[in-house]
Amino acid sequence: MMTTQPEVAATRPFGASIARKGLAGVVTGVVARIVAAIAEELRIRRDMRELGAMDDGMLKDIGLARADIGSAVRYGRD
Repeated sequence: MMTTQPEVAATRPFGASIARKGLAGVVTGVVARIVAAIAEELRIRRDMRELGAMDDGMLKDIGLARADIGSAVRYGRD
């Protein structure tokens, strides 16, 4: 029977993935996640500035109220 990757990972002892990747791989992964989070936050802030610069009529045309800009940019709309 073939095992899937998640089953194999679940049977490894704690820290086995660190030993397999090496410390440099783990650090690279952490740095990549931090850079991605910063890039996402910069995108969110840019989009909030752009929507904030619109007048209320333009926001209404796209279905937004000024108070909804932050949540719409971060989480989308229904």
